[in-house]
Amino acid sequence: MLEYLAEFIGTFIFLFVIITTTNPFLIGLTLSAMIVMCSKFSQCHFNPAVSFMMFFNKKIDITKLIIYIAIQMFAGFSVFIFRSTIP
Repeated sequence: MLEYLAEFIGTFIFLFVIITTTNPFLIGLTLSAMIVMCSKFSQCHFNPAVSFMMFFNKKIDITKLIIYIAIQMFAGFSVFIFRSTIP
């Protein structure tokens, strides 16, 4: 369960930075920080494309793929809702 929570938090923060800034250095720094912070608990995909590639390379099974993508989509939706509430 902690693995999925780390995936959600990492994806949420990463997407929030992408949406609120246009600075590629800051986006890369955020991704690096999220990987360092979450790698102890999660595989740190933060992106459905990465999850698919891990599945195609047989690093995760279909169940974990579906859960990861659902969490990433939910994190993206949560960022959208959160960002729309900020003036």
